[in-house]
Amino acid sequence: MGYKARINSEKGTAGELRFCFEAYNRGLSPCVPWGDPSCFDIVIINKRTGKPAIVQVRTGSKLGHGAYTNSIRWQVKGTCQGDRVHLRDTNVDFLVIYCAEYNAWYIMPVSKIAARTIHVYPHKKNSRGQYEKFRDRWRYFGFSSGDQVLLN
Repeated sequence: MGYKARINSEKGTAGELRFCFEAYNRGLSPCVPWGDPSCFDIVIINKRTGKPAIVQVRTGSKLGHGAYTNSIRWQVKGTCQGDRVHLRDTNVDFLVIYCAEYNAWYIMPVSKIAARTIHVYPHKKNSRGQYEKFRDRWRYFGFSSGDQVLLN
């Protein structure tokens, strides 16, 4: 494995671990499968309802040029299996995007993903980007903003 591939793999693993931590803090049970499932990373189970959700976690890559904040964006792929399969065509329920620099979480149903590449703008406070409405949507897993977070 080359240097860049190893760094990307480590960044992805770190994002998955961070997601498990955040989910657990919200009273959810993250279940990580053994092996390397083809298109998902984690199964989240709501402790109150027992309802499972299959999740693919991606850590966003920052794209942009210098001081031009209008051109900066984070991107992830909405595909798996070497870009051959769109996540909509799998058993994945949610794509979770983590942008570490802003500690921003985007939780979107894969049925709402229109493109093969998803762009988000966590640095823009009032961004009207296509996927900005999915920022911090933990309620999709049965967690509401009024619920107590275990660790802050």
